[in-house]
Amino acid sequence: MAELYVIPDAGKKPAAHDGQPTQTLAAALGKARPGDVIVLLPGTYSTPQEINGLHGAPERPITIKGIRGRTWFDGGRTPDPDEPQHPPSASDWALFRLRDCSWLVFDSGTVRNCWPLFCHIRDSRYLTFRKFKVDGCSFVVFAHDVIDRLGAPEDQSERSHHILLEEMDWTQDVTAEKHMWHTWHWKTSKKREHGYLNGALFGSRDIVGGIVMRRCRIRHAFNGLLMDITHGRRIDDPQHDGTDEPNRFYEEYPPGHRNINVEAYDNDFAYLRDNPVELESSATNWWVHNNRFFNCHSWFSMHNVGGGYWYIFANTGWFDDKPGAPNDGGKVLKWFYHTPFPRWPVFVFHNSWYLRTGVVAGDSTFGGESRNIRHWNNAIALAPAARHGGLLLRAGRRFLNNVTTRVLTGDDPISGNDFDNDVASLPGFPASLQAEGQEANGRHVADLGWRDPAHGDFRPRHADGPLSGIGRRIELRHDEHWYGGTTWRNDTDGAPDVGAYDGDAPFMGPAFAVFPAPGYEERPRIVAYRVAGTTLELTFSCPLAAAAGAVLAAELSWREMGRPQRMAADHGVLDGRVLRVDFPRAEPLSRLGVAALTLPAGLHRDGRPDEPATSWASRLGNVSFG
Repeated sequence: MAELYVIPDAGKKPAAHDGQPTQTLAAALGKARPGDVIVLLPGTYSTPQEINGLHGAPERPITIKGIRGRTWFDGGRTPDPDEPQHPPSASDWALFRLRDCSWLVFDSGTVRNCWPLFCHIRDSRYLTFRKFKVDGCSFVVFAHDVIDRLGAPEDQSERSHHILLEEMDWTQDVTAEKHMWHTWHWKTSKKREHGYLNGALFGSRDIVGGIVMRRCRIRHAFNGLLMDITHGRRIDDPQHDGTDEPNRFYEEYPPGHRNINVEAYDNDFAYLRDNPVELESSATNWWVHNNRFFNCHSWFSMHNVGGGYWYIFANTGWFDDKPGAPNDGGKVLKWFYHTPFPRWPVFVFHNSWYLRTGVVAGDSTFGGESRNIRHWNNAIALAPAARHGGLLLRAGRRFLNNVTTRVLTGDDPISGNDFDNDVASLPGFPASLQAEGQEANGRHVADLGWRDPAHGDFRPRHADGPLSGIGRRIELRHDEHWYGGTTWRNDTDGAPDVGAYDGDAPFMGPAFAVFPAPGYEERPRIVAYRVAGTTLELTFSCPLAAAAGAVLAAELSWREMGRPQRMAADHGVLDGRVLRVDFPRAEPLSRLGVAALTLPAGLHRDGRPDEPATSWASRLGNVSFG
């Protein structure tokens, strides 16, 4: 591994740094090899970079590393209302433009004045963006592939997939008054004079998927995560014809081949004017869990989107403000009145919401519908008017608003919607839904027993609170509800609590499992871990196998009092996508946050020895194989 030292392109002659020669970023990119680190020395970098055909290697990425607060990326640009807006094209300005690249890490720096894009991606994979402080940008990172034929997908391995964003800190609206939230009409940021704000931290069009967004902080932005697919032609007139039949679309690619295998967890979304999470056209196997939503307008957009296998759980949301009028409403789930709808199940379970609005809302003129929604064990409080009277949308806001009731009553034989075992303080709940054949076991509770929901604390005040032990027993069965290889249950320790907490601990939902689309590449990665005594249990994203003759040993190493320590395990057991390793002592396992974990070489995706296990996006840091 080599370190290549870079100075800004500002007409300065390359010098030396600690005895090492310095160079321009373009020169370093031309020299970098797998495992190298390009160190961006303090200064301002403003020259756009076209990076074509740059490849690190699995477990040996090329890292481009700055210093947050000292390494600046400044495009020197201001937003232009006349620029092409959503979605960006290949001709739009970007500070970094990647083509046919893989195994790259962009690590640390401060970004400003990069309108409309910080980084544009095409046909690139296994990329990481971490620890950037960003002000402005329509999209911080945008990936755009080109669909070149219809029908069954081509080999996807050379397309854009597996992109990680972690510990990013993004504020999009750079006005001192934060006009987008407080003043400007929603439509002006959507597609009018401030349409340059219609973007996201990560956005894409027509990419395969494999996106992980975690531990990011997104504030005063239009969207958080926005992924789209090119629409096919419309079969009939796009305007609603006044009948009960929704309009029919078809998509150029069937569900399950684009926008697949997406995770967004442990993120903070605050003051988002449109949608923290926006699925468009089709989305399959999206996992949105353990996030926090504060002062957001419409949290999950299910507007005109097909696909399914969505898992929305263990999230919390609250408010102390509302967006500027008009269009100062809001909702948790946004539905629309025509197809596509999810063809596969959608699970919304074990969330806790403190609201000024209702939960589900459709179009104010034509209504809203969806299909195959399983809405279970959610805890929902309408904030008291005495505390938030000026912020509540209007008195008597209902659980469902502008929703076509036929998708609830069974009059639509394919609706598949099931709302049950939710607990709420909303007016008319659960009677209004029971009249539509839903929420047979729903409960109205005036005080849900949370400690301080107005400040985001949804833990119970008392161990035996009103949400304790009353939840529905949920099963996710392999090949019917998910692709985890087993049946997952939420009641292993007795009847579950309702809401996002199990006692004082966040609800632990299922571990991410990849949707095995034809041609989709997945190198197994650690998506969950658990310590039980001396056993370390690692769950991977897909079923594992070991190469012939491989020894399933593992080793932990760490430093204690300045001295290196190590502990080895001689034998592990593979069970589907779980690797269990027994160590001699339990105490060092408590050091997993700082210890290095070495796992055996030769682990790979079951049936695909050409897809070995990887440390990319591992839930455990500092993991290696060998």
